[in-house]
Amino acid sequence: MPRQTCSKTDGKGHMTDKYSELHREVLRYSTKNGYPIDRFQPVQCQCGRNDLRLDSDDECGAAVVTCPSCHSETDIQDSRDYAENLVRNICTCEEETLLLGVGTAAYDDDSGDVRWVYVGGQCEACGLAGVYVDWHER
Repeated sequence: MPRQTCSKTDGKGHMTDKYSELHREVLRYSTKNGYPIDRFQPVQCQCGRNDLRLDSDDECGAAVVTCPSCHSETDIQDSRDYAENLVRNICTCEEETLLLGVGTAAYDDDSGDVRWVYVGGQCEACGLAGVYVDWHER
């Protein structure tokens, strides 16, 4: 299994904070996709808020995160340039904010270039975690 780069790990690459379930789900999904993540980074706003809104374009592979408090936006992997139709992602329980994390799978060579991007979200209201959008990096 590839080495995981995460925040707050137990020394074995396993997350110990509230992002651990989301990290496991992104790893599970990415492994089934054939490109398991080797990095995972929780998304947090510069104002400190970590429950955020996610808009994505599944067709083009793009994701933009918005903070409901300060309204700052984060463009994941500079993907906004490719977005044609961003749609708000919400949980099945209708919650509009999610804990978000970005997992990336690098090419097998030594370049370190990103091959695949996965944006996962977990609802703090009901606990449901999943990958909301993923794409092959351009």
